[in-house]
Amino acid sequence: MGSDRWFSISFWVCCALLAVPLWTVEYLPMADLPQHAAQISIWTRWSDPEFGYQQIYTQNWFTPYLFGYLFTFVLTPFMSVKAALTTVITAAVVGVPLATRFVIREVGGNRWWVFAVFPSVFGFAFDWGFLNFLVGVPLALLLLTGALRYAENPTRRSGVLLTAGLAGLFFVHVLLFIYLALILGLTILAKREDWKPGVLSLAPVISLGPLVLFWLYMTRSTEALTHRSMIWEIPGLTPRFVRLFSEVAGEDPAVWTLFAGVFAFALPLFLGARPSRTPARWIPFGATVAVFLLVPHEFLGTAFLYSRYAVFAIPTWLYAMDPKSDGAPASIRLVLGPALAATCTLMTTLQFWSYEPEVAGLKQVIDQVPRNARVLSIPVYENSAHIRTPVFLHTPVWYQAEKGGVVDFSFAINFPLLFRYRPEAEPRIPRMFVWYPDMLKWEEHGASTYDYFIVRDPRRDPSVILTGINAPVSFIGRSGPWQLFRRN
Repeated sequence: MGSDRWFSISFWVCCALLAVPLWTVEYLPMADLPQHAAQISIWTRWSDPEFGYQQIYTQNWFTPYLFGYLFTFVLTPFMSVKAALTTVITAAVVGVPLATRFVIREVGGNRWWVFAVFPSVFGFAFDWGFLNFLVGVPLALLLLTGALRYAENPTRRSGVLLTAGLAGLFFVHVLLFIYLALILGLTILAKREDWKPGVLSLAPVISLGPLVLFWLYMTRSTEALTHRSMIWEIPGLTPRFVRLFSEVAGEDPAVWTLFAGVFAFALPLFLGARPSRTPARWIPFGATVAVFLLVPHEFLGTAFLYSRYAVFAIPTWLYAMDPKSDGAPASIRLVLGPALAATCTLMTTLQFWSYEPEVAGLKQVIDQVPRNARVLSIPVYENSAHIRTPVFLHTPVWYQAEKGGVVDFSFAINFPLLFRYRPEAEPRIPRMFVWYPDMLKWEEHGASTYDYFIVRDPRRDPSVILTGINAPVSFIGRSGPWQLFRRN
């Protein structure tokens, strides 16, 4: 079998394998995904008087989350919200290696390098369920190649196209827009000896400055959350430089994610790559590392800022490589990359399958709750034995995606969301309730306004989180760690 054919087969098989864990579990183990599913569900039922969402929420069209939700919404006439989300996430996951091939082609690199990026697709942003950021990653990589080509030879036509692409990227996720604008600006200024032509070449970024600044002004003026103090780091974490390698392949610096991350960086070197001697080629990777090491954990009310950029480390690292030789012997070269990609995907699949029994009972609990109810989610134990993130923080919010109604705690109190609570409908449940459910106070927090309570508590039957405060509720039953209560 020829090398070309073997590459095509191995690449597309590895891409297909990425879809296996996504389509073989009931609820994807992505911490924030249920909240995004609820947003799409509100949109699909917006005009249905049965749910009365127009009396509960307002629409926030000027949001940098718009296009990520739009890509999902357009699929909902043909499938469920959950299936539409899984389809979009599959496209985003598979889109990362596809877009990385364009990055490699841009520098004339070895196509086998692309296998180094496969560990990144189920990395930090995926684990936390940052839907709109995930959707934007392959788009940002494609736009990055166009931006770097524009920086090399700016023309009016390419400038107009780049401006349109950056504007679209802003409405996918503002953090991706800022990241790409940073790289474009540094690259243009580095290539121009005269600063005046360099500034003129920055027109695609400068022209969109008023849009971004207006959004920032409106957000800062109306959202108290954006005035919270900056948090540099969560105490007790592994040093960032170490996590740069591990978070390429996952949220937590476990042994296998650290090994996969180091192997991913080393793979192109095994395959004959050498670091480029052209300084401008190192700007995207240097910017990515600088963002990871120097950006705070939380700023303007948005947390986990720097970690989500780990997904760009490998593609920009590949952009900084030059092909020198074939490197490893052919027999090794043809196996090394696909083995890395398949192994990392297999590890993720096994994690998903191990997690599935932990969440299986939720479906049975949701089936017992009638449509269009008000539900309070109480994650007494939000962690999984198999998934790195606190994946059960928001899992009961899938009820709203499947049956309508309202589930709190809800991201509808957060400023980037498409649908926001009206002031008169905003719940009294504290923002930190999902992290500290023991703080529940029946009257003060408006718990009496909810019809049902879904509790995840594997060690108590029934959970004392409600019975311990003499809440007027009845225990309906449980399925695994999932317990259901009804207000009397």
